[in-house]
Amino acid sequence: MKKIVFIFLGLLVSNTSVFATDYECLNNYGRQESDYYFNVEGTSTSRTIKILGPVNNSIQIANIPNKIIDINVTSIGADAFKNCKNLQNVVIPNTITNIDSSAFENCSYLQSVTLPTNLVAIGSSAFKGCGSLATIAIPNGVTHIDSSAFENCSYLQSVTL
Repeated sequence: MKKIVFIFLGLLVSNTSVFATDYECLNNYGRQESDYYFNVEGTSTSRTIKILGPVNNSIQIANIPNKIIDINVTSIGADAFKNCKNLQNVVIPNTITNIDSSAFENCSYLQSVTLPTNLVAIGSSAFKGCGSLATIAIPNGVTHIDSSAFENCSYLQSVTL
């Protein structure tokens, strides 16, 4: 019986590590729907979706949905698109209110981001190292921008508040 348990645990660990290396820009795993991994958060009467990252780490355009399984997508999780080197364009729906820390960190080819009008907070290092990002428009509703949110965005020439 002990051998069976150890073999099962060994297979579980080895499969997880292989899976993790296949998606280098993903640090968290959740449920999969369409092009994104996600988690359902909240209670049964007030559920929301947090995007954890793309299924395909070579994604070039991220058009984040406003709903998944009929639940509003309200946040982009920490490290969700971190190190997605091919990502060039991101469209974020108005249902998103929070972009967590390092969500788009080191997306070096990211040129265009459409931030939603309902956005409230941008986490630390959210766009750090996005060296191709030239302009960003911060919506009026943003009340909190953490430190280093746009650090090392060497091409950033225009920030509209």
